[in-house]
Order: sequence, then structure tokens, then C-alpha cells
Amino acid sequence: MKNTRAGRAKSKLLSLLASGAAATLIVSGASLGSVATAAHAADNPNITVTAEPLVTVNGRGADTKDSLTVWRAAALNFKWDASNANPQPGDSFSIGLPDEFKTRESIQELPFEFQGTSVGKCELLERKITCTFNDAIRGKINIHGEGRALLTAQKATTSGTSTFDLNGKVTPLPLPNNELIKTVGNGYGPWTFGKNTVSIAYNATRVHWSLGFGADFVAKALGRTADGSTQTISFIDTLSGPEHTFDD
Repeated sequence: MKNTRAGRAKSKLLSLLASGAAATLIVSGASLGSVATAAHAADNPNITVTAEPLVTVNGRGADTKDSLTVWRAAALNFKWDASNANPQPGDSFSIGLPDEFKTRESIQELPFEFQGTSVGKCELLERKITCTFNDAIRGKINIHGEGRALLTAQKATTSGTSTFDLNGKVTPLPLPNNELIKTVGNGYGPWTFGKNTVSIAYNATRVHWSLGFGADFVAKALGRTADGSTQTISFIDTLSGPEHTFDD
């Protein structure tokens, strides 16, 4: 048996997000005025970062009430406040992840905006998120905002909390439903049929899909008899997302 057509869907980033790919990091902010200040460039421990209990998310990045298991995704919703930090260009705040989590993907530069203006960039490493202000922050006061980062659970836990480093403050955060992260063993089962891809990257323009199927399942579904002879079947893949096309 063979798959007679394999496709690669490509789309603009907006279409990817609109069709279900979850944004890995979203950070926003607000400013309530400005004042003249002198510039300096250094880490700013006076920027406070707080976070809510983690929540399990589905493939579209939407919150669910599911328990969190290894290799499933969770959302970290956090708030940052630089109102009393006098932030300057080059100042940053960061979030360090515990061993049981990693970011969904490593990205060197993501936009960091509020009120339609770029005020810096955020960098995602496997175990750390850092957001750094640029010159647009100069002179602003009462600056604060919020963010949402998607993480992947990579280890089981022995407690219902995980310890994060919120800009220098070690903070235990409740896991989804205050439950442990568990490893789920599915056991053996005959393969049926599936279409899969890896996580869609932030700036991806192509998606590589894989079709997997069990010969016994397909033979039964199509009413074929496995008699030792060579037989050919075809799969027709249909793309429904806006601006998605096959890259032949």
C-alpha cells in the first residue's frame, strides 16, 4: 500500500494563527504617562513579575480543565509591573522554568509591544523567557502589562506545584487542577489512521504533514482482503484553512 500524495501546506503567519496554531508567547503592556530620565543599560530586578496557576491547553492554545500529562502543553499567564522600576533602554525581566517544563519552541526575537508601539523584544530559550526594553521605553512611567507563554511538560512531578524564577523571585506555582504531572502509558493498540505534524513554529510558512495507517485497519475499512498480492490505495488530503496551498 502506498500514499499517492503527500502535501506540505503553506500559509502566512496570520493564517496559521487563525487556523489553530497557538502563539508561543504573547506579551502586552500599558503606560500611563512619561517623564524625562537618564539612560542606562542593566538588568532591572525592580520589575516585578507575578503568575497565575498553570492551565492545560489544547492544540489551539485554548484553556481546558484537563489534567497535565508529559508532552502536553500548558499556559503560563503572567503580569509584569515596572511602575517602581524606572525602566530604561536595555533593561529586562525574565522568567526561568523548572526542569519539568520547556518552552514550546526557542525563538531569538519576538515583538514586545503595547499601544501599537514596539518597546522591545522577547527571547525564548528552552528554559528561560527574557523580555528587553528598547529606546521607546525612555521617559515612560507607570508601565505594566501581562503575557501568556505556552510551555511543554517534559517530566512527571511528585507535587502539585512547580517552582519558577519570576525575575529573581523563586515562586512555586500550582499545576493545573493542583494535580501532579503524570506520565501516561497508552499500552499497545493496533495502529488505525492518523494525520500528524510537529508544533507549528512562530514564523513558519510551511507545515510538513505525515499520514500513518495500519494495514489491517485500512484493509477492513476499504473491504480489501490481504491475500499477499500488491494492492494500491490512494489518500486524498483536503486543506480547509484560508490561504493554505499544497507545495507540490
